[in-house]
Amino acid sequence: MTKAVTSVSPGAAVAQHPAGVGGVFVSITEVVPGYEREYNRWYEDDHFYLGAMFAPWVVSGRRWVATHAMRQTWLPKNSALAGQGGPGCYLQMYLIVEGHTDEAEDWIMRNWLDVLVPEGRNFSVPAEDGAREVVGRNYVYSTFHNQIFSCRDTDQPLRDIHALNYPFDGLAFDVIRSTRPRAEFEEWLRHRLEAEFEGSNARGERRLAIVVEASRNEGLPSTSAVTSEEAQLGVLWFFDTPPSAGGYVSALPGYHRSIDESATEELILSTTFVPTIPGTDTYVDQLLG
Repeated sequence: MTKAVTSVSPGAAVAQHPAGVGGVFVSITEVVPGYEREYNRWYEDDHFYLGAMFAPWVVSGRRWVATHAMRQTWLPKNSALAGQGGPGCYLQMYLIVEGHTDEAEDWIMRNWLDVLVPEGRNFSVPAEDGAREVVGRNYVYSTFHNQIFSCRDTDQPLRDIHALNYPFDGLAFDVIRSTRPRAEFEEWLRHRLEAEFEGSNARGERRLAIVVEASRNEGLPSTSAVTSEEAQLGVLWFFDTPPSAGGYVSALPGYHRSIDESATEELILSTTFVPTIPGTDTYVDQLLG
């Protein structure tokens, strides 16, 4: 039987010290209606590179998009983070190499406040009164995370460090809250993820899961919304097949059932995205209903 692993192993003798992921920056944003194409060009042509990829110890980045139809599959319907079909059409993600998360986070924040904002490299649109400009995006979920563990199939060389370079066709981002003690919650989640990976290689699937925990960075706009006094972990699921009409819930039946049946865990956000196509404005005309 195929078995999953959830720790970074040294690999073969030729790779005794492989790079690992220590931090993940995730930002879900909504565009001010009417400026979808302008926002896509600003982020893809400028901010993607100078806002994060230029930072030391950031090893990869990728943008993802959720059309209006995809957002109808988001759970729960009354999510405190993102409502049914509500904000959050773009997800930006960057991986930070293990051992250097604090350095990268500090550089990104200082670069934003000390360089990009003074240079006017923000995305602004005219306010309704026409007399000033306002930020042309709303933050739904935006924070740095520490990676807790990753889960993959043992028969594949695919690891967490490859997550944004391998051509995955879809992404599900879940946020789970628990009343269990933090360590017990992590172990519970680890077992649920491992069960989902058993037999995946035999089925010809190539998937990866990265579990993260939000760091409390007060400089970010939505930190209060994504952190909690209760234990809270996020799961980034990467799939090599596009999402179905109902999202990725049907691809993870045991995982979702275990959360639904748990008296201590609560799914407070479950989203579906597909990768953007760099150098194009694909999907910008599918963001609004």
